[in-house]
Amino acid sequence: MDEFDDNQLLILLRNDSLEAYEILFKRHYKTLCLQAVFLLTDECEAEDLVIELFIEIWDKKIYRNIEQSFKAYLYKSIRNKCINRARKNKLSKQKQEGYRHYRQETKDKEHSWLEQRELASNINNVLLEL
Repeated sequence: MDEFDDNQLLILLRNDSLEAYEILFKRHYKTLCLQAVFLLTDECEAEDLVIELFIEIWDKKIYRNIEQSFKAYLYKSIRNKCINRARKNKLSKQKQEGYRHYRQETKDKEHSWLEQRELASNINNVLLEL
């Protein structure tokens, strides 16, 4: 089956051929990972997304609805997954930064409150001594 092109393998895949699926995975995995690394700059995350894509294709039987070339579908899908992941990562970083800012602000208020309390205590002590 290795000599089959993607379109022939896609036809076999539509008949739930696990062998065709494995060949397509092996054939496209490395180049999809390279594209994902280029977009994300994180090799592990890129590999995870490529594997996730292939799992979705098999589990959700997406291959039954692919009208264009399988390769074009893969590259478009991995690009979209990378863009979505980059957005998610950016949002997560913004949330973390917001939390750090909030913690620092809270700490500053806490210190200010303690200083005011200490000052009030010192003023009361001086007044009591008079």
